[in-house]
Amino acid sequence: MAKAVGMIQAQIRASATPVTASDVALLELATENAELRLQLAEAQEQCIEMAVDAGLLQAEIEDLRLKLAAALANPTPKREE
Repeated sequence: MAKAVGMIQAQIRASATPVTASDVALLELATENAELRLQLAEAQEQCIEMAVDAGLLQAEIEDLRLKLAAALANPTPKREE
């Protein structure tokens, strides 16, 4: 797609070949495609970050469950004041 954009831009600069409506449409589509690819890359990066965070939270939850189970199995006597 970048090649098509470059070719159309070269046509526009040369001015020897008239720019057609289909050239403009292709350039618009190529631009939109590039923008969407950037948005997709950002969304994928966010998904990876969320997956890492979820893994860390899952490990922390498991650790807390183990500590709770141990505390319930071995209750400490209450102090009398």
